[in-house]
Amino acid sequence: YNPETNVQSEMILPLREHGVLLAGSPAAAAFDESDVSLAKTLTATATAALERIERTEALGLERHRLQTLFEMVPEPIVRIRLEDGHPVLEDGNQAFEETFGHSVDEAAGESINDLIVPPDRRSAAEHIDDHVTKDQRVRKEVQRQTADGLGDFLFRSVPVEGFEERDEYFGIYIDISELKT
Repeated sequence: YNPETNVQSEMILPLREHGVLLAGSPAAAAFDESDVSLAKTLTATATAALERIERTEALGLERHRLQTLFEMVPEPIVRIRLEDGHPVLEDGNQAFEETFGHSVDEAAGESINDLIVPPDRRSAAEHIDDHVTKDQRVRKEVQRQTADGLGDFLFRSVPVEGFEERDEYFGIYIDISELKT
């Protein structure tokens, strides 16, 4: 209450860490139970909306960080969706495009095996697919068809967890061709 104003009635309701809702009236005893109930509903709704905005902003920042990491890592990285046990390219970084010579925009939705696995390595690739389908991490030396010919890579799979309706993993290809010569 501030005696220097003509406010005779006031409600002060918390908005958690966001502040308070202050309502005032020049009339004494201006707020009844329905006004208080409505004000409480309003503050609960406003608090929930403010917290949702904060969560959305935090998720956007986290998504931006992950996308920056995905793009800035110098090794080829792909995000793969398993469709009936078959690996389908969802996304890839610039290093993937440069190394393997496939535009992600054009290759998205295609089998990663069809794109980069040499025909004589199909059986080994399908064996890797079986392990990944069972949510097993894979770390294996593989040969893949690059834009410049056959290359040797250390392949690592990283399952994306928390999405039961969608089986996904990241595939990371570390070029070890120079170590093989």
